[in-house]
Amino acid sequence: MVEYLWEFYQLWGDRRHRRLGEYLWCAYESGRRNIDRRHVCGGRGVVLCHLHRFKVQYPQRQLTLSGAGSEFATLSLLDVTNQIDSTLGTIGTSGDLALLAGRSFTNTLGFGDSGLLQLGGGTFSTAALTVRATGKILGYGVVTPAIANSGVIEADGGVLELTGALSGSGKTQIDAGATLELGAASAEAVSFGGAIGTLRLDDPSSFSGVIGGLAPGDVIDLVGVTTTGPVNLSGSVLSVPTTGGTLTFHFANAPAGVFNEEGDGASGTNLVYGAADVPTLLATVH
Repeated sequence: MVEYLWEFYQLWGDRRHRRLGEYLWCAYESGRRNIDRRHVCGGRGVVLCHLHRFKVQYPQRQLTLSGAGSEFATLSLLDVTNQIDSTLGTIGTSGDLALLAGRSFTNTLGFGDSGLLQLGGGTFSTAALTVRATGKILGYGVVTPAIANSGVIEADGGVLELTGALSGSGKTQIDAGATLELGAASAEAVSFGGAIGTLRLDDPSSFSGVIGGLAPGDVIDLVGVTTTGPVNLSGSVLSVPTTGGTLTFHFANAPAGVFNEEGDGASGTNLVYGAADVPTLLATVH
């Protein structure tokens, strides 16, 4: 934890002491030598009238914003507000930014994640997003920028919707009961981490990643797709005949079960993975 001392000043003229009507915030780390206020003011002989002083503690590694109206630092004196959204562009290797209870995050910067970005139902919107090798996105909500992923993206607790293209050498994971929705092209591997997870493909023909970790109850939701016949599973390749042509999906290992086709409640098709039927053997007594 780092402690900073904030000082609030009003600027006055140098000779006649006329009020300039301007205000100045000075911040410096506690225990260190103060800044040169004359240099900050940008003028010679300017007099600073000290109005207010207080201390603020800033977390170095973990920051949690919970709720749609939460802010990092609000300095209410004279309605001066400092919001982290417009300036934060990086999560360090040991950093943790948690946006919970519907808290969204929006800025126009490119964003780099080398630590942990936790989402709790809000929308994360930046110019671009890079998840580095040590980085991770965890939770549910909406992520709007294109993502270059070398780390891990894990859907947990609800629907994690990635509306932009997903590229890179990283991996994505779907926890039990969660949904990962891919809104654009992706060639990244997807792993199911438990039963009744859903991989929702808004553009199924643009998905070319390898799927792994299937358990009975897991679902591949083909949005807007109507099948024209039964699916065909041959080894580790699944072929799905549709009105727009045949879709092909690849698996890390040959699934031992079967895929059953169901409506997804909208205009698409769910491929529900289940255990293979075990034939019943009838013994005959002679």
